[in-house]
Amino acid sequence: MSQIIIISKKKWDNSNYNLLKNNKEFILLDNINLKKINQVNPRIIFFIFWSKIIPKKVFSNFLCIQFHSSDLPKFKGGSPIQNQILKKIYKTKISAFKINNKIDSGDICMKSNISLTGKAENIYKNIEKKSLGMILKLSKKKKISFKKQTGKSSFYY
Repeated sequence: MSQIIIISKKKWDNSNYNLLKNNKEFILLDNINLKKINQVNPRIIFFIFWSKIIPKKVFSNFLCIQFHSSDLPKFKGGSPIQNQILKKIYKTKISAFKINNKIDSGDICMKSNISLTGKAENIYKNIEKKSLGMILKLSKKKKISFKKQTGKSSFYY
């Protein structure tokens, strides 16, 4: 069985992750552990709530998909949720994209609607739950198709 790694430094709702723990296909990590990644040789590595630069030796040797809380190419960079709320945008998307050497610029494989209303903790829990649902859908595909990002791009620090 080919395995899938999910890397997330924040666990907003452990019950979401507990659903995956019983599935031997998924390995959950809270950091980029190159030794472990090479040992597992995963089919896909997913990154949720990840804000650090991913080393080229990871994304050039493995299919790496990251989740970003905006309708990419809008609101690339840091704090996309906060930046959208400041601009009074309360309905947006989670974009799943293939990681490359430019921040939040990879080709898109899936988007899903999300709401940015309510308490911050609930927003994060909802994003995490939606991201894990997207992971389940993407992991069942024999071949994941990607499309270039289109539209006007914006970047925030």
